[in-house]
Amino acid sequence: MLWAQTVQSLSGVSRQWVGVLARMGIHTVWDLIHYFPLYHEDRAQLPSIRSVAIDVPLDTPVSVWGTMTAIEHGDAVSRVQVSDATGQVGALWFRQPHVRRLFRSGQRVYVSGKLQWDDRHGMRVIHVSDYELVTGHTPTGLTPMYALVKGMNQRKLRQIITTSFPVISEQEYLPQGHVQAYMRWAEAVKAMHFPKQLTDYHQARDRLAFDEWLWFQVATQYQKRQKQAVQISEPLRASGRLFRDYCNRLPYTLTGAQQRVIASIQADIQRDFPMNRLVQGDVGCGKTDVAVAALLMAVESGKKGVLMAPTDVLATQHYVKLSQLLAPIGVSVVCLKGALSAQARRETLAQLAQDTPLIVVGTQALVQASVVMQQVGLIVVDEQHRFGVLQRLALQDKGHMPHALYMTATPIPRSLVLTLYRDLDRSVIDEKPPNRQDCETVYVHTRNAQKVLDYCARNAAVGRQVYVVYPVIEESESHDLKAATAEYQRLCDTVFASVRVGLLHGRLSVNEKQAIMAAFKSGDLDVLISTTVIEVGVDVPNASIMVIYHAERFGLSSLHQLRGRVGRGSDAATCFLVANPKTPSAKQRIQAMVDTSDGFEIAQRDLTIRGGGDVLGTRQSGISALFRLADMQHDDPIREDASRVADAILVEDPALTSDRYAGLKQRLEYQFDALLYNQLN
Repeated sequence: MLWAQTVQSLSGVSRQWVGVLARMGIHTVWDLIHYFPLYHEDRAQLPSIRSVAIDVPLDTPVSVWGTMTAIEHGDAVSRVQVSDATGQVGALWFRQPHVRRLFRSGQRVYVSGKLQWDDRHGMRVIHVSDYELVTGHTPTGLTPMYALVKGMNQRKLRQIITTSFPVISEQEYLPQGHVQAYMRWAEAVKAMHFPKQLTDYHQARDRLAFDEWLWFQVATQYQKRQKQAVQISEPLRASGRLFRDYCNRLPYTLTGAQQRVIASIQADIQRDFPMNRLVQGDVGCGKTDVAVAALLMAVESGKKGVLMAPTDVLATQHYVKLSQLLAPIGVSVVCLKGALSAQARRETLAQLAQDTPLIVVGTQALVQASVVMQQVGLIVVDEQHRFGVLQRLALQDKGHMPHALYMTATPIPRSLVLTLYRDLDRSVIDEKPPNRQDCETVYVHTRNAQKVLDYCARNAAVGRQVYVVYPVIEESESHDLKAATAEYQRLCDTVFASVRVGLLHGRLSVNEKQAIMAAFKSGDLDVLISTTVIEVGVDVPNASIMVIYHAERFGLSSLHQLRGRVGRGSDAATCFLVANPKTPSAKQRIQAMVDTSDGFEIAQRDLTIRGGGDVLGTRQSGISALFRLADMQHDDPIREDASRVADAILVEDPALTSDRYAGLKQRLEYQFDALLYNQLN
């Protein structure tokens, strides 16, 4: 197998070259053939020497064909005059004494390097970084150019890769009926390195991208089927009476989208394998009511429903709201979070350890080893993008295969990718309640921040409430960020001197946080200066202006969540992003926020910027090593082909035991050996 065959087994690869290849991450033939070029240089279209000597700007990388017409070797520099029919240019080799015995006048050569000015001779010269003495084997068309390390050169790497081709010749691991629309696998590998024309390269890329999508589709679907076969959940049977009683106490009616999602959840939990559903909807679309519906289904079935929130503030808000709404219909609600007295914690843990059906609200304190819960029928993870993968899995371990519901306004890339691969079922709440306002998002450079603050002060003076958000609590020598505490003092003394201002951050006690939020919500405060502690779960309808300082330091998910705190009342909302973005990714994040307020579009942008994560593992971002070629944004037709083939394969051979799919099985075992929950064996 190619992933078990070392590169040293190839002809002409000495121990010295094995060491150099290892530094490039190449250990096996599989590694070697998948070390794809950075780009292909079209040597048939190289510029003339005259154009290089006259038209091309200095400090530009150039490549030319020519003939050596004058050779001069010094102690540290070899100087060669390279000519063609249009002119001549100097070429310099630095500290390469071996070229003395290679160069001959009249020899044809390919030269590549940066164009510089030679003061001594008053002419342009090429500082050579790569060259080839022309032979019958020298590539003259599309030529692969690779990333290198010290000790390796393009010519040698191309030679080594070419040596591997007889090993993979004619290898095709899929039945022809599945790939008839694509180039054969071995041909595609060769064309990725040495295409005869660009169309060959694009066809090769499509075939190998198809392979990557197929491997992942088969692996995730196999994994999902295996889990469903061995993970038996107790179906939840609920008539919906409790939820109808809950809805009767609400001052509004549910949207059609909410009712549709609730129906999907009810169908899921009646099956005998765990629900694994993501509910995505923009801030303010009513995800909490959907979560309550699911939790009440668990209670009505004699089980516990568990709701995990990312912060004490949000957990407390859920607990207070649910207690008020559910107590009259006879449903008990308890809360477990970090900020509990020892006695309150003991009493809560005792309730969790009993078989009594109730709703449990908490923070990540729920996943601690000391927390024992009996009869957990369903878990809901609110704002799931705030939790790590392992935290979510740890919560699932608290019950015996409980049904799981994940809720978010902006899926992290990992969740979006899992949705693409059908490992998570997905529901979208695509309707907003009629009282929700659109929010205009404005990018403001840091140097113009004072104008924004003056605007906020004028609006606060006439009754419009304002959030001002900073990324850190206190100033520090380790960063140059404006901090909430210092800015609170400065702004109270200056621009906000005539309005009422509060300060909220994570180091305050729970009681202090609740008191400040209650004052802001009741209108006793005009401006709230805060950190991201207000990112989720804060609902103040009169707040219509938000200012986010150092917005380039925030992720898209956080920016979108923060923006969702305004526009909940009758006034038009505005969100100012005060920033000085310098990196490409920071500029992309700011632009995405200005361009759209749609949470799903934000997630797509986040996927492009950050990558899809290790979707079978635990990393939340960064392009998975599996996807060398697959494009998560633009490969829809290829991904759909792969999905269709994956389904056909698993219908035909669910366990992949036939010889027909032996090659596919081997590749899956290699790619997912450390990640699949169930080995393909």
